[in-house]
Amino acid sequence: MADAESTARSMWTLFEPVHAVTYFAPEARSAYQQAGLRGFWRGYFAGRAAPLGAVSAAVVTASFFNFAPAFVARAIPGVWELITPEEALRVRLAGATEALGRLLGDAGVARAGEVARAGEVARAGEVAVAGEVAVAGEVAVAGEVAVAGEVAALSAEAALAADLLWRAVDELDCSGRVLASADAALPRPDDGLGRLWLAATVLREHRGDGHFAALAAADIDGCEAVALRCLLDLRREDMQPVRGWTDEAWDDALARLAARGWVGADGQITSAGRDAHAAVENFTDRAAARPWARLGPEATAEIAAALTPLAQACAAALPYPSPIGVPAPAPPADLVDVELVALRVLHRDRVVVDALLVQDADPGGAEGGEPRRLGVDARLADLERDLPAAAGVDVDVQPVLDRLGIGHQLEPDPRRAAVRIGDPVLAGRA
Repeated sequence: MADAESTARSMWTLFEPVHAVTYFAPEARSAYQQAGLRGFWRGYFAGRAAPLGAVSAAVVTASFFNFAPAFVARAIPGVWELITPEEALRVRLAGATEALGRLLGDAGVARAGEVARAGEVARAGEVAVAGEVAVAGEVAVAGEVAVAGEVAALSAEAALAADLLWRAVDELDCSGRVLASADAALPRPDDGLGRLWLAATVLREHRGDGHFAALAAADIDGCEAVALRCLLDLRREDMQPVRGWTDEAWDDALARLAARGWVGADGQITSAGRDAHAAVENFTDRAAARPWARLGPEATAEIAAALTPLAQACAAALPYPSPIGVPAPAPPADLVDVELVALRVLHRDRVVVDALLVQDADPGGAEGGEPRRLGVDARLADLERDLPAAAGVDVDVQPVLDRLGIGHQLEPDPRRAAVRIGDPVLAGRA
């Protein structure tokens, strides 16, 4: 897979969880219920279709692609008698931002309990309560201050990530992409969480519109698309009801897939079926690659570094394997800027690291050698002027990288070079 396509898929795993809180977080569901939309699907169809206006069931079925027409018709157009599109948009944004605030707050509390010093991680259960002081290594942190600081830091990161993500949305080509175009035309929210959520929403609908085009080009209809995916890693009993397809429609779809050689006599997906699914996903990645290619590797890496901890916080509200199909958040391995990550760690934990990412091949492994992780060694730089309390203390940066979702992304590449973060870098880029 080309680098641009791989980057597009990896970035999807970062912005999709931010958008998806509108489906899975209780705050979002509660907002619709309080607006008079009882039942999950009224809120779902009203909120997602609202940027299009008070459209008919036929328009929603076409633009959402993989829902049964009769299933859509249970909510649309009747839902417009309960709520206007304008009010649905307001409720949608309010529920999403409330969910983001809570999830980032939870992540901030968790992060406050993981202050890494002297190679140890102070867990939340071991740190300050009611004004007590937690000591991790030789650094004292008041528990309440740490929590407030981490929550504030994540809020600031959310505002930064929002502004960075809008750089990908700006000048986005929405030709042939109805849902993305409708969301992109909405007013940009003033608050950071609102801007973050809407930017993620535009990008996910942009990718989704491209995915539907890829399915149509492969002559795969809505029911066939869901049935084919369920042969890979999802379950029919989970997906068929939430897309509204009858048993007859589903079995007919499987029969059509079998006629193309994609489903075997045993009911399992064939290698040809896997290839067909992979081809659609690759086409989708290709169609979603333009904004990241336009920004270039450095800007995309900056967005990935800012978005990763936020995506991981949002992923706590999502089920995996996801009915949306998105994998767990993972930044692009080839775009991870270790210097940038380390500097972000510095700003949060007052740590400067000298990271050596080392791997080699195990001669006893398959095909003459499997990549083997030797470890990530790190120590605090001797910056007595700026960091007198931390100078000379050895620290393992691996838990920090793991928490940011970076460590496992580096492992597949045994040729990572040493990257030094020190005083000159701090002076030039902090």
